[in-house]
Amino acid sequence: SAISALTPDEPAGALALAAARAGVAVISMHTNLDRSPAGAEAFPDLLGLRILEPLESPVPGRAPQVAMGRLCEVESTTLGGFASRVGTALGVSPRVWGDADTPIMRVAVGNGSVRGLIPAALAMGADVLLGGEVRYHDALDAVAAGLPIIEAGHDATEWPMVGLLADVVRSVLGAGAVIEEPTSLGWWTAKGE
Repeated sequence: SAISALTPDEPAGALALAAARAGVAVISMHTNLDRSPAGAEAFPDLLGLRILEPLESPVPGRAPQVAMGRLCEVESTTLGGFASRVGTALGVSPRVWGDADTPIMRVAVGNGSVRGLIPAALAMGADVLLGGEVRYHDALDAVAAGLPIIEAGHDATEWPMVGLLADVVRSVLGAGAVIEEPTSLGWWTAKGE
């Protein structure tokens, strides 16, 4: 959401004010990057998936490849096996909705929140929807409709785009203009006793 007021009392406002004081420009292009071909394909590329087509329907006036999500193919596996592969690639423990033995070949992939991609994933015959997060009731509805869900963490599914942004800034401002922090989770999971 857009910042409605820049005040030091709100975390987003305090961050924007600190950046301005330090002479740092902040560019927020989150959803635009998710829709860009390079952004939408970075996560499937990291997983070695074969990209078939965009998930989001074409928008008039926009190139067809500028769309959220991608429908991909993976070598025949199971939901449990694929979720483990995702976890290993990102260094996370994904949350999985559905039967671990479900066969998987067609994967709908999106960055961050993917609940809006559920109808497209179902319509395109995806065997699973992989993304960062899905609301509880939307996940239940998707599984009831035959679409398992893998939630890998909103942040983790967008990490593959950090390098894309860094490369763009380097190409304009030079190699010394970018400090790329290593990826790290801002959260952790606790095990029950």
